Amino acid sequence: MPPSQHPVSAWRLAALNLLLFAPVGVQLPFMSLWYASIGFGAEAIAFVQGATPVARFASNLLIPPIADRRGNAPLLLALCALGATAGFAFAGLHSGFWYVFACVVAGTFAQGPMIALGDSMVLREARRRAVAGERALDYGLVRGVGSAGVLRVADSLHAGKRLDGARPLHRLGDGGVDLAVGGRFGDVAGGRVAQVVAHREEQHHPGHDQRQRYPDECQYIQT
Repeated sequence: MPPSQHPVSAWRLAALNLLLFAPVGVQLPFMSLWYASIGFGAEAIAFVQGATPVARFASNLLIPPIADRRGNAPLLLALCALGATAGFAFAGLHSGFWYVFACVVAGTFAQGPMIALGDSMVLREARRRAVAGERALDYGLVRGVGSAGVLRVADSLHAGKRLDGARPLHRLGDGGVDLAVGGRFGDVAGGRVAQVVAHREEQHHPGHDQRQRYPDECQYIQT
């Protein structure tokens, strides 16, 4: 059953990317410190930190293909968000190693495919606009906001001692520069990728219009 093709603004998708990327900016510098604060030694921390990428890798192999086949990325994204929230929240209720390990791995498994599912939603909207002949989605803006967000969150939190001595306007200025540079880089890179893809499609399918290339999506829009 095809998903509904409702228009989605670029800024809503950018906000979604920001929310998906921002937790990573918190986890990267602080998860190990939290493990140490509840009594984990270096070997225990390394064991947990080594297991979480495996969980993330496994979930990315399993869940995004389901979204591609069924077209239900928003539903799966919501379920993954609930699972990640529950896993990390329950991890803070007890300091036992295996309990924390199980909760963190479960939370990471749920969190793992969230960025991929968000990308699926962004690319589906880009495809919908291309088929409908609407203004192209600014993919660089959407992805740039998310990328700049994760970098800025990590930088702001991890560099606390530097920020403690900075004036508020300086902090705000740093954030604006990061977002502007990151967004602009994403804009240029995303636009260039879109141009290359369009050029290659034209080479492989000369004279074909969008309805010939994407008959399924055209059918969705017509219905």
